[in-house]
Amino acid sequence: MNYQKKKKILLIAIISLIIAGGTAAAFVFRPWEGWFEEEIVYGRGNTSGNISAGSRVAEDDGWVYLVGAETRLIYKMRSDGTERQVVNNDVVNATRLNVIGGWIYFNRIDHGGIWRMRVNGSRLQQISPNNGTIIVVDGWVYYSHNIGMLGMENMELARMRTDGSQRTTINHAPISNFEVWDDWVFYSVDDLHGGGLYKVRTDGSELTRISEMNMHSRFVIYDEWLFYRNVNDGRPFQIYRMRLDGTEVELIVHYNAISPFNVLDGWIYYQTMQSDNRIYRIKIDGTNHELFHVADSESVSVILTTDGWIYYSTLPFPSIPNYRIRTDGTSHQRLNY
Repeated sequence: MNYQKKKKILLIAIISLIIAGGTAAAFVFRPWEGWFEEEIVYGRGNTSGNISAGSRVAEDDGWVYLVGAETRLIYKMRSDGTERQVVNNDVVNATRLNVIGGWIYFNRIDHGGIWRMRVNGSRLQQISPNNGTIIVVDGWVYYSHNIGMLGMENMELARMRTDGSQRTTINHAPISNFEVWDDWVFYSVDDLHGGGLYKVRTDGSELTRISEMNMHSRFVIYDEWLFYRNVNDGRPFQIYRMRLDGTEVELIVHYNAISPFNVLDGWIYYQTMQSDNRIYRIKIDGTNHELFHVADSESVSVILTTDGWIYYSTLPFPSIPNYRIRTDGTSHQRLNY
């Protein structure tokens, strides 16, 4: 039963009780006690790799949602590029898109805070004044933000329901990056603040240090592996992987990979420092390394994915994708909007 049907049935029941009189006349309606809580939608609002790369592309229910490089508006289109349309002309400079359950969740650079709107552009609303990375998983919005004075020492990791209710602090830590996976929150701390990779239950319990190494920039979780770059080994631009308990550490990419990289369908997509306009890929086990695509621009900066597609950005749009290409190397397209 969807949310709107439940809401109508509840309203009819309340009116019936009041009309009936007797004990019903003493009924007190308290909506804050959960009568109108939204139905929990299980799943993720975006992939781990896209979140690591800024989340300006997301996919849900046969639609692709992305921020236009030229207009900075949120568009949606079918995966083949048809039915393209602006979602809401009032939302400009959005980032960190998560799409799930008929809602788009995002940060607004110009207004600040965490926002959401329906996938048709209606019911635009701010659900938190805080800024920072957001990840929507199983009916919760997880986010990190500074509290009080600026600085990583004052970072808070928190979560709230998708309507902004039930806000809860998970942990206070100098977090540089985090990901939510199987009822755990994994987060990294940079070397200036002690370094290391940690995990904590989504309810804030069982804080555990998994590794002492210092990750460079963001990490990606895929197929029960955590992919990252290690600053402490003297090869900070090479990509490693390890199990989520910190075991089975392996060097996967021996070349100087530039972050953020991405993972899709068993492949790692990345660039190197030596050739800024080339995108390479390699299997997640370190085999089948190959050149995937040579961009027309002198530089490629951000790589994002949807089912069967690779999106990337070039100058003068260093963080917003303005091209896409199929994973088989065909259908190279410029995104002129």
